[in-house]
Amino acid sequence: VLAALAHADLPFEKLVEALNPPRVPDRSAVFQVLFNFHTEPTAPFRLAGTTATPVAVPRSTTKFDLSLSLTATPAGLVAVFEYSTD
Repeated sequence: VLAALAHADLPFEKLVEALNPPRVPDRSAVFQVLFNFHTEPTAPFRLAGTTATPVAVPRSTTKFDLSLSLTATPAGLVAVFEYSTD
C-alpha cells in the first residue's frame, strides 16, 4: 500500500492506458470490488467566509459489483454496502 501511495497522483486513466486490460463494457477496467475507509471531519470546512458541511446524498446505482465504505466517527464506525443486483 505504501508503494502505491507514492504514485497516488497518477490519473486513473493513465493507469488503465498503461495496463491496457481487456475491456468489457459493463465492468470497471481494473477492479470490481471497492473498499473505502475514511475519517469524518471533526469541524466544518471553512474558506474565505464560507462554511461547507457534509450532506448525505442518496444513491440508486453503483459503479462496482460490490463496495464497502467505512467512516470513523466519534460515535463509532458507519458502514455502507453497495452491490450490483445483476
